[in-house]
Amino acid sequence: MITLQRIIFSAMILTLVSACSGSDDSDDLPGTGDHKVRYEVEGGSGVINEADITYIDENGIEQTITDVPIPWVYSFLAEPNAALALTAILHGSGTTTLYATITVDSTCWIDDRTFVTESNVSVSGTPEDIMETCPNHGGTTVQ
Repeated sequence: MITLQRIIFSAMILTLVSACSGSDDSDDLPGTGDHKVRYEVEGGSGVINEADITYIDENGIEQTITDVPIPWVYSFLAEPNAALALTAILHGSGTTTLYATITVDSTCWIDDRTFVTESNVSVSGTPEDIMETCPNHGGTTVQ
């Protein structure tokens, strides 16, 4: 009986410790630095839902991926002066909405949008620049 109580107590302690550590998921993100960066491309429709995406990764290297299903998200850690860039172009014809967003520390963002397929959206900056313009960035902050 005492052994069962100890097992239950130990399990409760482990659960509590797990719930309190790493709450911002930063431990699992690639890169180094003080800022959590999130690239996001979203929009499209049921028919038009793939994009070509070019971005600068956590190592400062430009990456291009094609025919990516959207929504698409990529997160990493970055230094304050790291170059950030995200460009996307939606495949198809007609009109629909495409958004490209860079969010820093889950509080401030910059974004671009288009309503025409085969038109690109592009955002760039540094974590420091994005944080300095927030929350006065046209009233655009993460709610």
